[in-house]
Amino acid sequence: MLSVLKSATIGDLSRVKQVVQPTEFWSTPSGYTQHAELMNVASDLAVIVFGEKGNHARATLSDSSIPVNSPLEIQAVFEVE
Repeated sequence: MLSVLKSATIGDLSRVKQVVQPTEFWSTPSGYTQHAELMNVASDLAVIVFGEKGNHARATLSDSSIPVNSPLEIQAVFEVE
């Protein structure tokens, strides 16, 4: 996600004004309940990289399968200058 964002800002992550909302879709087995803990890693990284601008709303979901057999899909909304 950061690599795509860096490309979108022409290599200048300082153009990010706010991390608005990342959403993570996890491929997990039935009965798995630790989604928030998985999302905490990404949320913590956003604050490390962007400081106060990294604070955000978030969502995390799971399903038994995700396209192309991926374990994770991330969607994110950023405010950029």
